[in-house]
Amino acid sequence: MADTGLTRGKKIILIVIDSLIPEMLRTCLSSGSIPGIGFLSSKGQLCFDCVSVFPTMTPVATASIATGVFPDRHQIPGFIWYHRGEKRIINYGATPLAIFKTGFKNVLKDLLYNLNGQHLNRETRTVHEILEANGFSSASINFYIFRGLYSFRVRLPFWARLLSGLWNSPKVMGPSISVVGQIVPPDFAHKGALKKFEGFLRRFGVNDEFAGTTAYHLIKQGKQPDFTVVYLPDLDSYAHRHHIKDTAPAIIRADRQVQKILNAFGSWQEALENNIFILIGDHSQSLIGKEHDSIIKLSRLLSGFSQLGLGKINNGQYQLAVCPNERMAHIYLLKDIDRLKPEVLKILAADPRIDQIIWKEIYGGKDLYNVTRGGCIGRLTFSRGGSFYDPYGLMWDFEGDLGAVNAGLEGKRLIYGQYPDAFNLIASLMSAVHCGDIVITAHPGFEFGGEAAPVHPGRGSHGSFHRDDICVPLITAGGEKFGPNPRIVDIVPYILNNFGLR
Repeated sequence: MADTGLTRGKKIILIVIDSLIPEMLRTCLSSGSIPGIGFLSSKGQLCFDCVSVFPTMTPVATASIATGVFPDRHQIPGFIWYHRGEKRIINYGATPLAIFKTGFKNVLKDLLYNLNGQHLNRETRTVHEILEANGFSSASINFYIFRGLYSFRVRLPFWARLLSGLWNSPKVMGPSISVVGQIVPPDFAHKGALKKFEGFLRRFGVNDEFAGTTAYHLIKQGKQPDFTVVYLPDLDSYAHRHHIKDTAPAIIRADRQVQKILNAFGSWQEALENNIFILIGDHSQSLIGKEHDSIIKLSRLLSGFSQLGLGKINNGQYQLAVCPNERMAHIYLLKDIDRLKPEVLKILAADPRIDQIIWKEIYGGKDLYNVTRGGCIGRLTFSRGGSFYDPYGLMWDFEGDLGAVNAGLEGKRLIYGQYPDAFNLIASLMSAVHCGDIVITAHPGFEFGGEAAPVHPGRGSHGSFHRDDICVPLITAGGEKFGPNPRIVDIVPYILNNFGLR
């Protein structure tokens, strides 16, 4: 290992729990039902309003957690989005029907290879790439974004190779210790210890128990690297199937994996003496109503325009590509933009179930971000720079109705309400290469439907930048506390600072 002359600090274990809902974490902590997470929260910093990124979809949030930057730099704009270069809709497998329509081979290649190898901006380095280029070791266990400096062969099941035609599986790049379920299995855990957590019904090892058990064996065998990220995904799918107030059982099961990791050390106190633990959610979830109109059917709302379908290539005959991401959606104008944009904006503005309607204009070489609300309520235009500042130290100029993002003003200071970091979240997404020409969010209680899109009436969903979707718990134990107004993009700088890197 290279001698950088830099301090190693403590080792760091980052645990990411998908869809960790602040309200339910409070409930579980109060009941004493999650002793592992309870121990960490009692020994360090606990906040319930760390801000994620927009859209609040796992590929976007995990890309920001792994790189420390927003979508304008890492270039992952959603779970479902239109690739302007390839002229097709990217769908990472939102539903079985979406997989069928997109094509199993396309979904498999996009999720396993292209997400990290092509879609993630090659000019933006992950925390693994930075650490290992500077002589530090790192591990990724089941995390979505895992690009690193070492190549690994993917081990697809026979039926997956048969259906996809990927007989010679390409290699993926990851950190020195890379695990993606049984697809990229660990070489340090006894096969029998993981066997019962594998297979089709257990998502081929991409589940909480496989991840927790893998991390346990990594530590017990003395192979723990300087930095380890462990991803626990099961709470997300559980919240999508239940009322969000009924998600305690899934949080309790996630806590068992936290306990398992702590138990790999001589004692839980010893674990803290030798490690910094960071536990965070990638996004939260909010409740969708049960009423018939709780699902905003975009394909029907925009039925007057020809729309590109899943699995199709845009050959110039389509007007729109509509990409719903649960409580937000990208709308791409594929031709006749000057004529189509006002028509589409008018239709969207007439629907009071739509919360924000967002689009970007360039005037005098400057990016102007426009926000209005469904029901034709108000309009806000803002840009970077200017004399107004927000709680995150960013400067802005604006005119119009701050109510479009539920913000206010105290002198020159912007005060955010239900949409924390609103200006920056909007600007960062709208500046991404593959962002929609128009971006929309749904009012609380509503969700967007579309071609083969998942919908969750009476259950949990996410995607918007309303605080119910975007505020996540953050726990830090064994190290320095995060500063005020923490965001998930602060995690990488925190990690690098621990190892004496900028």
